[in-house]
Amino acid sequence: MSMIKCPECGKEISDNALACPNCGYQLHKKKKGYLPLAIIGTILSVLEVFGMPLYLVGLLLCIISIVLSLKKKKQYNYLNIIPTIIICIIGIVLAVYTTVVSIINNVNISSNVSNNKNIIVDGIFKLDPDNSDMIENPLDNNTAYIIVVYGLKNPSNTNKKLEFISNSIQLQMGDNNYEQKDSYIYEEELYSEFVMASGYKTSQDLEEVPGGTSNPIRMMATFAVNKNDFESFDEGKIKWNLSNDYKLDKKFKVNSIKNIQMFDGIFEVEDNPDDYQIARSLYSRAKSVEYYIDSAIAQANNGNMEASRLNISLAQKMFEQGMWIEYKEEGGIISSDAPAYNSSAIKKELPELYDCANNLEQNVDEIAELFDSLLSNPSQTDADKIDQDVVNVDNLCDKIYKYFES
Repeated sequence: MSMIKCPECGKEISDNALACPNCGYQLHKKKKGYLPLAIIGTILSVLEVFGMPLYLVGLLLCIISIVLSLKKKKQYNYLNIIPTIIICIIGIVLAVYTTVVSIINNVNISSNVSNNKNIIVDGIFKLDPDNSDMIENPLDNNTAYIIVVYGLKNPSNTNKKLEFISNSIQLQMGDNNYEQKDSYIYEEELYSEFVMASGYKTSQDLEEVPGGTSNPIRMMATFAVNKNDFESFDEGKIKWNLSNDYKLDKKFKVNSIKNIQMFDGIFEVEDNPDDYQIARSLYSRAKSVEYYIDSAIAQANNGNMEASRLNISLAQKMFEQGMWIEYKEEGGIISSDAPAYNSSAIKKELPELYDCANNLEQNVDEIAELFDSLLSNPSQTDADKIDQDVVNVDNLCDKIYKYFES
């Protein structure tokens, strides 16, 4: 301790004295210390703004306030140092608590993203139109489809909203990111018609997942991917960001992707793929029936009875042969590789359309019988019956269309 002279009375006093003990002259003003800094630090210790951890800044300010207060305690009012330290301790405790909570939340989010039980991946498929003899390629020659079939569950009692934008599901292959195709504005009828007939939803179609959905709602997401990616990368990732409840990052091996020749190949995920495919091809079959019956009537009106009878026979075959759903002007694509038609599959998978499908088949068969009778023994009565059956066919087809389009 050194001695100094009081500026007022000239007496020697300690340089640590706040005032001269002789005359009362105030040598040092009482300082408030670091109390304001401690208050600011404590306030920040519970804040996180736009993902910025301000609570860490608050923790640092509280620690600095304690260190500086203790280092210069002789220069300050001791009554202010104690509150500063108490407030700093409170701030440090709050900051540590906030940090722990943040870490736990981040771990939970990370766990949900990597393992979300409300999103079930059923299968990943590749369709390269260039390798299919049955469909025309609507894509450029260096692009193939990737179709991801998945399910959404909602065991809670409340409906869960979904994001309907296309980039809510993304496919990542190396540095390349792909957004799912928009089924409702996509210009390719090959794809949009299949989505409608398949019975699967896309995230753009489904606004919310109803509460109590224990059986997953079957969904699909389709991407147009550069073929080079399949050669360049061994692994890919699918990222769902449909809502806070439906986030998932799913890695997959490129060599685990299943190759299919038609979109219908994704029905492999069903319990009975053949029955499901037959039922879902009913939309295409109705399109074909209407197309061939209309063509038959047009040919008959032009006097070409042989061509007319041929078109009626083709309409009858819609209830015999296998047919892929893929869209053409005359409906689906007849193929021996597709499951042959049987009405029991309709009854099992689409019971609400079973009577409609049977009535449609019966009306087509009746048109064929009446047409043969009309050729051998022309009758106005038979002609009128054919006209009525054609009206029935149109009405039944419309019912089928409305069911699939609704």
